[in-house]
Amino acid sequence: MKFDKNITNDHLFIWLIHEIATEFKDHAILKGGMALALADTPRKTIDLDYVFVPYKSKNEIKNKLILLVEKIEEAKISHSISSRNFKIIIK
Repeated sequence: MKFDKNITNDHLFIWLIHEIATEFKDHAILKGGMALALADTPRKTIDLDYVFVPYKSKNEIKNKLILLVEKIEEAKISHSISSRNFKIIIK
């Protein structure tokens, strides 16, 4: 996916939500601020939070998620994993 300089965070969020839904189908549950924003609440968010079921470990999905975000041309991608979460940062 190629994004130009006019692409906003909202465009990126929509693309990512679509890609995650396509890859994980009913196994990716969007939660947090973006879920509330999509429910038409006046909340702004700067991230996407997901729960992935029935996966027992973040390690089961991390490679799929990394490959998914690597589709974004020219993006700088970093990631980290801890006992609490798996985080991908896209710049």
